[in-house]
Amino acid sequence: MKKKSFLLLLVFAAFLLTNCSESTSSDVLLLPPTQVVISEISITEFQITWNDNSDNEDGYKLERKFDEGSWVELTELPENADMYLDDIAARQTWTTVYYKVYSFEDDDISESVVTQSSISFPAPTQLTASYTDAVYLEWTDNSNGEDGFSIERKIDNGDYSVIATVTSNDTLYTDATIEEGYLYSYKVNAYINNFYSSYSNPVDVSTIPNILQADFSGTPLFGYTPLVVSFTDLSTGNYDSWSWDFGNGETSNESDPIVTFNEVGLYTVSLTVSSGAQSSTETKIDYIEVAEFSGVFQDGFEAYDDFAIEFSPWINLDIDGSGTYAVEGTNWPNAYDPQAFIIFNPSQTTPSLANADPHTGQKYAACFSSAEPTYLNNDWLITPQLMMDVNNSVTFWAKSFTDQYGLERFNVAVSTNGTDPDDFTIISGSSYTEAPTAWTEYTYDLSEYTGQSIYIAVQCVSADAFFLMVDDFAVESASSRNIGKTELSAIVNGSAEKCKK
Repeated sequence: MKKKSFLLLLVFAAFLLTNCSESTSSDVLLLPPTQVVISEISITEFQITWNDNSDNEDGYKLERKFDEGSWVELTELPENADMYLDDIAARQTWTTVYYKVYSFEDDDISESVVTQSSISFPAPTQLTASYTDAVYLEWTDNSNGEDGFSIERKIDNGDYSVIATVTSNDTLYTDATIEEGYLYSYKVNAYINNFYSSYSNPVDVSTIPNILQADFSGTPLFGYTPLVVSFTDLSTGNYDSWSWDFGNGETSNESDPIVTFNEVGLYTVSLTVSSGAQSSTETKIDYIEVAEFSGVFQDGFEAYDDFAIEFSPWINLDIDGSGTYAVEGTNWPNAYDPQAFIIFNPSQTTPSLANADPHTGQKYAACFSSAEPTYLNNDWLITPQLMMDVNNSVTFWAKSFTDQYGLERFNVAVSTNGTDPDDFTIISGSSYTEAPTAWTEYTYDLSEYTGQSIYIAVQCVSADAFFLMVDDFAVESASSRNIGKTELSAIVNGSAEKCKK
């Protein structure tokens, strides 16, 4: 009886051991891979790597899809695998590739891990061209694994067409099929199979002969010492250097120089423009005439500091005492401040102010519109005391910057006593003068003041306009007036928004 019971006990124990072993095997979970990384090895090759975290997998499976497509099983790898190299041989215009990785054992699978990568095909960049006997192209290769590069060309306004291909990693091409007299344009892209990257930057090469013709202009061509002349390059052709000779011992390599002539005389000016070995020279004989002023007083406002609001020997009277308007988006010293007249240099504002050029030189006297509370100007620009000869007259140039807010208004007045506004008698008429938007010359007779000491004033009486511009002020005798003068007036209407502080 005891022997039989012992045998039954052994059978039961074996049964328990067998069941426990099977239960343990089926309860072990398949762990998903971690740190799944995708790297683009070349234009068509992607390497997927991961950490193998399972001890009991039969292997790994990978699935792949493009953009919004469907998942497709890509491969089945053996146990302990941790890398796969995928080659997208038939490259298409996909933008993103996705990979799904998971471990498996029989029919059991782990959780899957999905990663993705953009599919880039970088275009070549920094395409350059040089031209001597042929066109030499060079570019930067930004792709990895391309089959080669395609070079396209167009002539003048024609269409681009492929003229050649070069092999992978080649970044040079010579086009020896060009002819003189055309404009050639080039661009390059990379390709693999029938798939192409986007294009490089285009470059142009002209084989049209470069005919240089130097030319220039200057303004003013006549004036009194010191005469400030602005020169403008008017040359044609392709060139990159300038050589000026002004006949007064000064030279310049600027394109549009400004030169001061301090001595009386006639000056011959020449300009040479060049490009490499090519050059052209224009010479204008006795082009600039500088005379000695034989009148009583003259001032082109060039000698004063930019944006000064006190500039002796002139006397400035700001009777309205209000702040002033300025130009929206443009800055300069003393903008918005109470002031009568200011020495204005439009090339030195920040940024420079367009359509506000002086009559001559670089500067002029400007009176900006009064702001609150009255919006009415009562601003005086008064000469130093001057002794009148026989048949003197006062001449100056004036204009409104714009008529957008109404034209600027002014009076001309003379005082034989002092500089208080009550001392002055208006000589410009019974009503104010409106300055047009073109530089205009104004002349007033002073013969009745012969032998007297006087002050002459320009009084700005604008009503909420913008700013009055005054330049090239002179008190002359009849003998000196208009001798050899070339009068120029640029019709320029300024355009800007005024603003108050």
